[in-house]
Amino acid sequence: MEIYLIRHTTPDIPKGTVYGRLDIPLVNTFEIEVKDILQKLPDALDAVYTSPSQRCKHLADKLYSRKNIIDPRLMEYNFGEWEGLKWENIEETQLQIWMDDFVNQSPPGGENMSEMQQRVLSVWQEILQTKQEQIALVTHGGVIRLLLAHLENVPLERSFERKLNYGALFHIQIQQHSTLQKNEPGNSIRFSQL
Repeated sequence: MEIYLIRHTTPDIPKGTVYGRLDIPLVNTFEIEVKDILQKLPDALDAVYTSPSQRCKHLADKLYSRKNIIDPRLMEYNFGEWEGLKWENIEETQLQIWMDDFVNQSPPGGENMSEMQQRVLSVWQEILQTKQEQIALVTHGGVIRLLLAHLENVPLERSFERKLNYGALFHIQIQQHSTLQKNEPGNSIRFSQL
């Protein structure tokens, strides 16, 4: 099984704005960014799973002409009441509490990283059980970071240390996927950034 994790292309949003679930459009260089991604993918994909966010669905539609599988579990982190605010406008004490323990603390009305990880890994396990061999996941930076941390056995607290550009693409090759829970001995997982 080969899985391509693809981060959406550049969103059209002012710098410093908090966004995760906020559904925002893409910049006008979208077509140029898509060409770069398409050059790195195989000619045929068996399935494309995508977040319902327009910044992901738009890219997924360019990758795969048949029906894409839209799964809300592939959505970005839920910042709750902070969505759309400037980081500098969030109450400092509230922000610091979250930053000190984002694994267990949630923004007001949002989710914590443990909750996000559970949702992301649930769709990951379902995908691993499919009979499809060439799969793309068009999703968000947070989702990709959590999946890579899971595969590398990196603690959740360190999952956001990885820098991911817009349009980043990771190629994952998996053998013996039917028993895969983590990157355990006996399972063969290789991945590279394309």
